Formats: sequence, C-alpha cells, structure tokens
Amino acid sequence: MAGVGAGLTAAGVGSGLDLESLMNASINAERQPQEQRIKKRQDTLNVTLSAVGSVKSALSNFRKAVDKATKPQQFLPRQALVDGQKVSEATANSVNSTSSDKDKKSSEAASSSDDLAQPYQVSLSRRAVNGTYQVDVLQLAQGSRLTSTNVYKSGTEAIYKSNTADRTSAASAQLTFKVGQGSKEKSFNVDVKSGMTIEQLRKAINENAKNFGVTANLINSENGTHFVLDSSVSGLDNDNNPDNGNPNDLVVTTSNSQLADFVSNFQTTKTASGAKVRINGLEATSDTNQFKNVISGVNLTVHEKTSKSSQLTIEPDVEAAVKNVHDFVDTYNKVLTQIDKYSKPQQVHKGADNTHHKPLSGDAMLRTMRYAMGKIVSSGVRDPEQPGRVQTLYGMGVKMDREGKLSVDDTKLKEQLNGDLNQVGRFFASDNGIGTRFARFVKSYEETGGILDHRQQSVQSRLKGVREDQTALNDRMTQYEKTLRDKYSAFDKSMAGLKEQMNYVQSHL
Repeated sequence: MAGVGAGLTAAGVGSGLDLESLMNASINAERQPQEQRIKKRQDTLNVTLSAVGSVKSALSNFRKAVDKATKPQQFLPRQALVDGQKVSEATANSVNSTSSDKDKKSSEAASSSDDLAQPYQVSLSRRAVNGTYQVDVLQLAQGSRLTSTNVYKSGTEAIYKSNTADRTSAASAQLTFKVGQGSKEKSFNVDVKSGMTIEQLRKAINENAKNFGVTANLINSENGTHFVLDSSVSGLDNDNNPDNGNPNDLVVTTSNSQLADFVSNFQTTKTASGAKVRINGLEATSDTNQFKNVISGVNLTVHEKTSKSSQLTIEPDVEAAVKNVHDFVDTYNKVLTQIDKYSKPQQVHKGADNTHHKPLSGDAMLRTMRYAMGKIVSSGVRDPEQPGRVQTLYGMGVKMDREGKLSVDDTKLKEQLNGDLNQVGRFFASDNGIGTRFARFVKSYEETGGILDHRQQSVQSRLKGVREDQTALNDRMTQYEKTLRDKYSAFDKSMAGLKEQMNYVQSHL
C-alpha cells in the first residue's frame, strides 16, 4: 500500500492553512474502507486455501488406509505358523502365477527372517482359509551333475588340438548343453576352438547369455583336475520310460568328431529329481522345491527334509488386522479434525464477544464432506454372500461419539476377526463395502482434477483478482491524490493572492 501523501510537496504555504492534513484525511477516508474490504477478502481466501490444502493432505493419508481396506489380504491378513512359530503373512500375489521367478520373489517377500529355521517357507493368497495340517518333507528337488572321467593335468590343458587340415572344421566346433524334452526342453551352444583350454571353456559356459542354469567348475583332486557341470534344472522322471533315465538330466552333445572324446568322458554322478511332501497323510510331488496351491491359497517352498511331521497352522493375524483398523479410524478422525478446525460452527452466547468466528464456518463444501463421511460410516453393508445379513461398523467394534469421531473396541473387533475373517473382509472390500465406498469418496475429492483441486484453482483465481483489485485501488488513489493536489494548489494560490491584496489594502489605510 502506498503511503498517504507520498511524493507530495507541502500544501498551504501560500494560504497559511494546513491543507496537507485535509488532503491526508480525505485520502484515508476514501482508501481505508475499500482497502479493508480487500484485506478481508484476501484473508478469507488465504484461510480457504490453507484449509483445502490441510484437508487434502489428511485425505491423502486416509486414502492409504482406505486402499488397504479394499484389499482384504492386506487389511485383514492371515499368517502361517509352523509348530507355533510365525513364518509367513498373506500376500497380494496369486498362487496361480505361472512365473517361477515371480513366485520365488513372492515367497521370499512373504516370509519372515525366521523362515529358514523351519523346513519350508509359506506364502498365502486371498484364497487361503483357516486350517491345521500335518506336513512332512520327504524329498527335495535337485538338479543333475556331470563329472568328467578324464583327468586333466591342470586348467590350462587344451580340450583338443586340430591339425592344419582340420582348422576350418575346428572353427565351427560346438558343444550343446540340453535338459528336458518337448515343450520343456532347454538348450544352449558354446563354440569351441582348437587349443581352447578347459579353464577357458569353463568361463565360456558360465558367461553364456543363453545359459539356463548350468555351472561349470574345475575340481582339483589328488589324481588331477576334473571338469564338473551342475544343472539347476530339477524335475521328476515322469516320461513313463525307465530305460532312458530322467529327461531332466543334463546332456552334453556335439556334432564334431574332434569333440566326441571330450563329450564321451562325462558321466552322470547326480540325477535330477523332484520334491515330495506329505500333507495330512496325502503325498504330493513337484518338479521344483515349490508346491503351488498344494493347499488352496497356500504355497510351500521346501528346503529341508524332515524326520518327523510339523504342524502348519493358517489363522488370522489378529494383531496386524487390529492395527490396520486403528490406522483406518485414526486417519478418518484426522480428516474430521481438519474440517472442524476451519469450519465447525461455534456457539453464540448472549452478551459475549462473538466476533471471532471461524472464517469458513458453515462452508458448504466442507459441510458436505463431513456429512458424506458420517453417512458412510453409519450406514450398513449387506453381505453379498448372505443377502439377508446387514452389518455395521458398530457391529465390528467401531463406535462413533457425539462429535462424529470413531473409536475401536479391540475386544469386540478381535471376536469378529477370530469368528469369520472372510466376512469381515467383505464388509470392508465388497462392491458396496465401507472401504470401497470411501475409496470412491476420497477419489472424487483428493485426485487431480477432483473437487478439492477445483476449489484450490478457484481460490487461487480469486486471489489473483484480489491482487488486481489492490493494484487498481492503488492506481485510483494515486489519481485521487493528484486531483486533490491540483484543487488544493489552486485554492492555496487563490488564497495567497487574496492575502496579498488584503495586505496591500491594509498597508495603504
């Protein structure tokens, strides 16, 4: 705001009147009412912008709890215990995934750090249900091994050396490494040149980009150096032909006669095999150490044979579920706190100073938000699997006070969780569940382009208008001061002339 009278010269010198004070009073009388209205609008808009930002931030935190509430396997997880020791929690990954790498990562992510103290790891999907099982690990899956019968003097010994006439054929010599058959066959080739050492071949095999899991090593024994190949591919011998060995065993072949001796020197010293478990007296097998969906919704990854049965228990992870419900309630209450901070109407008391009311008291948008949230938590949810049954948050152990804030009765909530975890999950995550309704509600307000975003843009636009109004007022006041200056200067000049005439007349009397 420009200072009153800024840049003006002292007026009233000629007339002897305090014209400067008169001009300042006129300017202030013109400026102050308009400036107060602008400031009041600006303050209200700034408070509105702060309120929208605070509510949006609270809604963003609430959304995280709401998103979890729409995923029962995360919000109300189950856990697996082996002989009473927790080894796993439910995961969002489906046990029907066809990617072994994905399954492996899922199992590792789902398992606790104590898993390796047990003979197997466990991962659960949303299909898992409560149950107790007696589990025996009878056999582990393993890959095959080839060991050379030929003993080399050292790793620098050449695989073969060709004569000059054979150099052309030697340039195209290859070894093929293969496991499996049919659609499960895997293979890769390694080029072998004349004079190539067994150490160089070992490196070429291990670094081959198409290697499917073959590891080459040199083992130095008392007799010399042996070339050893280990394959990570395991699997059952299930081709119904006992005479041809296990098709999952590693095989090395060549079409080059000069490599025939090298290939023929390999013998199988460990055959591939699958894994075998017994669950409640029923045996199950797998080509790998992972048993997918061996129990509905349950993956097992075995890593140790057992000498006696262990007890696998699938049950609700009540403590984790209670914590998630508390997080849901706490973040819900924080949204209400932010709404009330800026807009909750205050009581008016007769004879009291009631001028300090909240700037957004009764704001329509915030009032609508609060009403909608209260309506969601107080309404019932019809169980999609039991249409005649309607449940409420109160029935789950979540109560509402007179202010609309929520609190949790842990004892009552735990009773529900231990009773029917799936039913509680449907209450939150079904198409009309509490979590699903809040997900739609929060999205409409909190997302980019949502209600709060539009309100922010509207307020920012109006703030820009307020700043423009202030600039326009400053311009008008500058012009008003100039007009007053011109009028009072003319008046001062006239008064000075009259004063001079009066002095002249008086001097001649």
